[in-house]
Amino acid sequence: MKLTGWQRVLLILIPFLLISGIFQFAGALLFNIPLYANGEMTSLQKMVLALFNLMGTITIVWFFVCRIDQEPFKRTGLMQPTPIAGLGIAAVLTCAMFVVGFFFLEWWGELNFVAIQFDFAAGFYLLVAYLAIAILEELLFRGYVLRNLLRSFREATALILSSCLFSIFHLLNLTISWLGAINIFLVGLLFGIAYLCYRSLWLPVCIHFFWNFSQSLLGFRVSGQDAYSMIVIDLPEKNSWNGGDFGFEGSILAVVCQLVGIALFWRFYQKKKGLAG
Repeated sequence: MKLTGWQRVLLILIPFLLISGIFQFAGALLFNIPLYANGEMTSLQKMVLALFNLMGTITIVWFFVCRIDQEPFKRTGLMQPTPIAGLGIAAVLTCAMFVVGFFFLEWWGELNFVAIQFDFAAGFYLLVAYLAIAILEELLFRGYVLRNLLRSFREATALILSSCLFSIFHLLNLTISWLGAINIFLVGLLFGIAYLCYRSLWLPVCIHFFWNFSQSLLGFRVSGQDAYSMIVIDLPEKNSWNGGDFGFEGSILAVVCQLVGIALFWRFYQKKKGLAG
């Protein structure tokens, strides 16, 4: 019996957690990394775990696409090209959003600039780690989950359901707040619409990467996770304006930025779809 789109999504969730967990555990054993002390990990250790997580994700998604669904792996959108100009614009807009947010919060008195600390090696390891995270999360949630939900539901419903799952998976971060969960849901919508624009993973991967990397370099935590920051900041008070321990993604400002981004990408997608029709 051939499975429907939503049935495929339900079927992959537990195996994904198991396989990605096994791969990360193997990486931790091979490189002597303390799995239960994430805040104390070096940038190199975080990069290693992210790469092993990526390998695990590719393995399980490949198995489900090629063996369970019996489709070519390119259907995920990983091999589908995206215009370079589109990637460049998305990267600039994403970085600009966080830079503007940083200066607004400093002007508002919600954060204080402390110092600049430059570590090329740590920055490079972090770049690779966030690129791996962006690819693995987009491969699973947009390349498999959203793509299959679109076979069972209307676009809006599929986007909402896939974004809900994306947010639920981030509940594993202990510092997440209710506002943080809402923001993860909203950014899931943003990534999903970006995927729909070209049915390619590279536009959402680009946005996702610069989303995480920009936050980290500017001193914010990324989804509650601490990492190397080129800019050191201090939060006078941890609240819903600056995001507190969860980072910029736990802030009211992030809600506004994401709603604007969702509106812009949705308009672009509808215009592109209209031209194609």
